[in-house]
Amino acid sequence: MMSNLSFYTVSDKGVTYNIAEDGERLPIDVCWPILEQVKEENHPRLIRNLIGRQPKFAPRLTPFISTNNGKRELSWLDIDTHRDVIYIVRHMGVHSYDESPSPPAEQLARLGPPSVLVNAGIPSIVWGEDALSIVHRVPTMLFDQHILVESTQLHAAAQAICGALPYSRKLVDERESWKDYSMTNKIKPYAFSFNDETLFLEHNNVQAAWEKDQPQQILLHDSSVFHIDAQDYSRTCLNPRPPSTEPAITDIRFPTLVAFFDAIIDTLNEPPLPFNHRKFESWLGTMMSYLSFYTVANTGGIFDIAEDGERLPIDACWPILEQVKEENRPRLIRNFIGRRLDPQNTRIEREDIKRDVCQHKGIAYHPPTRRILFDPYYADRNLPEPKCAPRLTPFISTSNGKRELFWRPLARYSSIAAKLVRY
Repeated sequence: MMSNLSFYTVSDKGVTYNIAEDGERLPIDVCWPILEQVKEENHPRLIRNLIGRQPKFAPRLTPFISTNNGKRELSWLDIDTHRDVIYIVRHMGVHSYDESPSPPAEQLARLGPPSVLVNAGIPSIVWGEDALSIVHRVPTMLFDQHILVESTQLHAAAQAICGALPYSRKLVDERESWKDYSMTNKIKPYAFSFNDETLFLEHNNVQAAWEKDQPQQILLHDSSVFHIDAQDYSRTCLNPRPPSTEPAITDIRFPTLVAFFDAIIDTLNEPPLPFNHRKFESWLGTMMSYLSFYTVANTGGIFDIAEDGERLPIDACWPILEQVKEENRPRLIRNFIGRRLDPQNTRIEREDIKRDVCQHKGIAYHPPTRRILFDPYYADRNLPEPKCAPRLTPFISTSNGKRELFWRPLARYSSIAAKLVRY
């Protein structure tokens, strides 16, 4: 909610900070009246939220607001003089990991259910926070376990897990975890096609599972929900440092980094249900951000600023951009450089590119079978959905061995190309 207030209410344009000449991030002008009115003890947290920084792990300098000769400024102070200042920096950046932040014992506890599927010969992919933490080195909490299998194996997978481990299938998930926000959808629907494409399993002793780091709840999904083929090993990988040498553990598969990005973007545009589900979209967007900052950048800085002021993805981004599906590149480019395009134009852009790619390769184009048909937030209020102006589309190219971004209009906008802007 805090991020939504920052991006949509305070800035109204999705950007809440400017970058000064010295490279420092400063809240935009409209942020300052808010900062001056919130409780003083809440200033640091809100400042970091507005400039896109979060403190974790080692102690950090604390940001405060001040006025100097009528000019508003940020100052950074050490509020505990007993700390060794060598370990104190202004921004969290990202605490990077060379291996999984999930220790071996925790991994073994979490990987019990997918190991059952390996032994049963049912191809599967570990998804969600488990994949983020165990393989892609993201220091995230582990919540519900998500496992993807082929649609024809969904019920067999549930039976195998419940037969080997103390889990039971539940026809109803009473929790709020996957129900939408009442503010955006008053009926608060589930994020998935429950008991159809997604089956819900729960540990027979939830408290005991929690104490042992085992998954308390498991969501088994038809892999098509996330647009990934559980049997395509080119899109999956193994745990590089498994917590056991047992084949049931070493053979568990996870999405590759490229497949992870593709699946997230595919699912954002073609979700399991035909309407905007804000909580589900937020979860997908969070995973994409985690992968960007912790796995790709590894230091938190995901773009550089060129001499002309343009943002460019750092070097580590380019191999990813070159390997994701062409229709997903513009969305990922914008993600890397901190820019956004409204959802409707994003879907138009993606489908136009996909259609052009198919035509260029001489293969049949198949329109998406999963479409967002309406937005409950506006439908509930009998309001028209807002229409945003189209933008130029970013593409990648190589010129004289140098990787570059270039921006051009989609063919449908050629008549108004001169009026289009990048952001």
